[in-house]
Amino acid sequence: MFCWAAGSASPFLRFSGSPIRGGIDDGRKMYSSPYIRFLSSRQERDWFENALHPALYVIVLIAARWHYLRTKKPAVITSLIRPDDPGVHGDGRGADLRTWELDQQGQKEWEDYLNFNFPYVFSSKKEARTAKVHEVKGEDGVSKGLHLHLQVGPLEPKPKPPESFII
Repeated sequence: MFCWAAGSASPFLRFSGSPIRGGIDDGRKMYSSPYIRFLSSRQERDWFENALHPALYVIVLIAARWHYLRTKKPAVITSLIRPDDPGVHGDGRGADLRTWELDQQGQKEWEDYLNFNFPYVFSSKKEARTAKVHEVKGEDGVSKGLHLHLQVGPLEPKPKPPESFII
């Protein structure tokens, strides 16, 4: 669906029935961005199966590009779909990214940049935000450090991809 143009700051739509670099054989699947990596094959599978909300793809790619410009390293996606999660991770509206490469000021700037450019809309929750850096705890209650949580609202429109992007 969304691809990055070389040297471009914004994603553009692309549809192709032909193979895309990186082994993707369906043009409707997300492009393998040089700005992202995955913690495991589970996150990679979730990303390429088009299980995520279209707006989340855009926000994650913009967040990953910001991270790359700041650190010169790709952002690492640590969580996408959690089947038993009743919240945004359960229905493809949430993503988590590592913050290890950024100091506290950089983490705050990342969060602020995303919230300014992508306000959390289509929800009655006034306190909700698109981006939030917060501590992650394991099942044992021990801190695993901080991560950047990204989300889109439950009423965010979810357009279906057209058969062709060519008018």
